[in-house]
Amino acid sequence: MSSWGWVRDEPPQQGLSPQNPATRAGVWNEPRALRRGRHIPLPTGGTGDPANIDASDPDATLRPTSRKGSSMIFVIRSLAVGTALAGSVLAQDPSHREVPPPSVDRGETVSPVSSVTPQIEIPGLQALKIGGQYRLRWENLLDFDFDGDRTDDNDFFGQRVRLDFDFTVHERLGAFVQVQDARFFGESGSTVSRASAGLDFHQGYLRVHDMPWTGGDVRLGRQELNYGDARLVGSLDWATQARAFDGGRWRWQPTEKSDLDLFVTQLREDRSTLNRHDDALFFGLYWAARCEEGALDAYVLGLNDSFTGTGGNENRLTLGARAVRGFGALELGAELATQTGDVDDADIPFGETFGAHLHGTWRFEGRIKPYLRADIDAASGNDPASGDNERFDTLFPTAHAHLGQMDLAFWENVVHASLAFGFEPCESSKLEASWRSFRAMEDADFVSGPNGFLSSGGAGIDSELGHEFDLKFRIDIDAKPARSHVEAGYGLFLPGQGVEDSRGSDDPAHFIYLQGDLRF
Repeated sequence: MSSWGWVRDEPPQQGLSPQNPATRAGVWNEPRALRRGRHIPLPTGGTGDPANIDASDPDATLRPTSRKGSSMIFVIRSLAVGTALAGSVLAQDPSHREVPPPSVDRGETVSPVSSVTPQIEIPGLQALKIGGQYRLRWENLLDFDFDGDRTDDNDFFGQRVRLDFDFTVHERLGAFVQVQDARFFGESGSTVSRASAGLDFHQGYLRVHDMPWTGGDVRLGRQELNYGDARLVGSLDWATQARAFDGGRWRWQPTEKSDLDLFVTQLREDRSTLNRHDDALFFGLYWAARCEEGALDAYVLGLNDSFTGTGGNENRLTLGARAVRGFGALELGAELATQTGDVDDADIPFGETFGAHLHGTWRFEGRIKPYLRADIDAASGNDPASGDNERFDTLFPTAHAHLGQMDLAFWENVVHASLAFGFEPCESSKLEASWRSFRAMEDADFVSGPNGFLSSGGAGIDSELGHEFDLKFRIDIDAKPARSHVEAGYGLFLPGQGVEDSRGSDDPAHFIYLQGDLRF
């Protein structure tokens, strides 16, 4: 059995940890921080003490330590043998058909082994495809406490290595295993260390196509989930360790161009406690239809957390819809969601708890393919005087893709506007520059993101939080059959009055990164 323990998914910063006094006082909300993939703990509201809620050990994650060496080989061999035996049963049913490709409109994660790797012939298997990834990124976070008088130049290298095994036993039966090592240079503390906390099975699931009796396709095991624009459910590929869920997913295709997904996942199973039930479940029903002009999604997502870290529980239901439509050179998109339920004995009012998004993109003609995109996002915050909890919960987002590459805000208690211009300077390259503005929806509530917080909230704190300027360049390298790219970016954040009121200073923050990615 795997054991559970705290591991660090980002280099350490000063501030809270699960052991310090502020943490024990309830500032660190362990389960909520874990499921969002946050890099630092969040304040609980009110004016707060900036010294207590400064940047901390980023992305402290509770996850099982993995088996290594011969154990991994044993699991892979067992999957191959097991799927081969099960395939002999399904092979008796001739009513099988080809496995349909994943829906790009759904943001479905496509395995790198699916198209670029030749098949390997193995007795008992129709095919075995092997692929992988090597990704290295250097990041530098400078003055993310917005105080230039204090030295907090935090630079580090994050490395991800993946090895993929895609087994096909029968047209209707297969398995996928993805071994991942995610680490930061120097985290082992020694060149002869035997520790390998970053080694894990990122994905490992059995897949059955055209299920007997019920139809549809099933995945059972640890897997990535991506829906819509990944504003609420995404695999968080930007993070070195990324995100995967333990559970099952059933997909049915009512029509050729629509999918209906039902999924149930378990976020936490604590077997060490005998006097309380503190599991956490995430489940949902997601319908997506697509055509040449656009896509239309509708969903119901449920979160049941029996122990929130503050001694209470959370029962949250999210209902929403998303639409994207093209009109020649113009594309328009929108998403609207609301939530209801209860959290820590406070009601989550339907309609008053909401998240909204609207964007428009205009693509100009020309060799360099220029485009202009405008976005606006809004999400409700909590009013402590109401007795309810109106704060919208962004669930399991890929925040980095939508609210700025500096990762200073989630789709929670925020009003965000952005304008981006991009073009292709040469073939297989892209350059984009963007401007973003951030305001708090509710002054009394906090505003935070994976890399820190902008406002602790409270009386007398201004809602104006600041502006971010981002520059990003990417070039794809032709290395067929492999795929590779190099990417670099720079971000500048100019704090507003709300940050100065909350943090006590308003010096600019800077973010720089350089990334290389090879997939085969």
